[in-house]
This record gives sequence, C-alpha cells and structure tokens, in this order.
Amino acid sequence: MASSSKTKSRVESKKPPVDILRDRVSDLGNTLNGLMEAISKASDEIKALQPLLEVASKVWAETDKKPVITTEPVKKVSKEQETLTGTISAEAFLEAINTLSIPELINKLKKANAKQNVIRNIINERKKLRFHLFESLDDLITRIKGLAWASLDKIMSEWS
Repeated sequence: MASSSKTKSRVESKKPPVDILRDRVSDLGNTLNGLMEAISKASDEIKALQPLLEVASKVWAETDKKPVITTEPVKKVSKEQETLTGTISAEAFLEAINTLSIPELINKLKKANAKQNVIRNIINERKKLRFHLFESLDDLITRIKGLAWASLDKIMSEWS
C-alpha cells in the first residue's frame, strides 16, 4: 500500500515543475499572509493595552511610595462614637489611619496594642490599588476583619 507522500509525489510528478513550484509558492504565500494577519492583530492588542499599562504603572509607583489619597472628606462621627473613644478624637484617629505612612501606622498600632491580625488587615486595606479613605469608625470596623467596637475603643484609648 502506498503512503500518502508517495501518492502525492506521483501526482505532482505528472505536473510540470513550474506548476509544482507555483503551487508551493502560493501555499507559502497564504501561510505567510495568515501569519502576518495574526501578528497584526497581536500588535493591535498590545497597542490597545499600552495606555492601560502606563496608568497601572503610575498608580503602582504612587501606591508604593504613599497611600492613595482621594479628595473625599472624612465624614463627621456621631457623638456616641466620640464618647466611646478615650484620648483621641474619632476624626484625628481616622485621619491618622488614612494618611500616616505604612511604617508609622504599624508602629502606632503596635504601641496602641492592636492585635497583629488587625494591624495586618488595616495595612492590606491601605495598600490596595484603589484604596478609599475610611470615612467613619463604622466604615473602619466594617472593612477591617477582626476589628470590633471593643478593640477599636481599646486601640483609640491607648493611641499616642
């Protein structure tokens, strides 16, 4: 039984060499055209991603240096929240949590005897690319896993 390559070569051998060459060049041209189209599509996709990469790089560089600060004002806290706290006002505490450098914030939280998981969760929240300021003590408790009113009151009363 003849293999397909032997059969193909017999069929091609009946064609004049010029026709065989023309067919192979045509096949090669079609293959190259297909590759060129694929490269062009990939190039277009890369070009479309370039502005996004530039923005992401800028945001990433800025967040490595400092927290992302938005222009949103910190909301006022209720009288109940203010009386819950000891030596620092809720607004001053929130401002510190929102704006201190990460190393300063870690030191302050450690001095205030915050639990390690609470410190880690606050820092992780601050390091997010799209960090939004904590707007209230309720917001802080809601967004930080492991933080409750009793532990927040303790941290704020020992804050210095």
